[in-house]
Amino acid sequence: MTLEDYEGILAAQDGGCAICGEQSADGQSMHIDHAAESVRGILCVCCNNALGQLKDDPELMLRAAEYVTLGGFARLDIVRREREQMQEPDTR
Repeated sequence: MTLEDYEGILAAQDGGCAICGEQSADGQSMHIDHAAESVRGILCVCCNNALGQLKDDPELMLRAAEYVTLGGFARLDIVRREREQMQEPDTR
């Protein structure tokens, strides 16, 4: 990746992290898809570390989002069942 490529990606992200938008004083990191060997975007150090801690696993990220949204622990089978019920059309 060239400096021009990096600057182009960063400009497309309005100069900030692709997740939080911050223009971090700690610097920016390229977020790499190791399986495809490509750059996903440019992230601040905090967001890049968070994704790494969650092993770039979308299911873990969704579970973390549910945890935060619900204000703590909830059994995911209950959360999923409630979400499915909200998405089912009312046939009455």
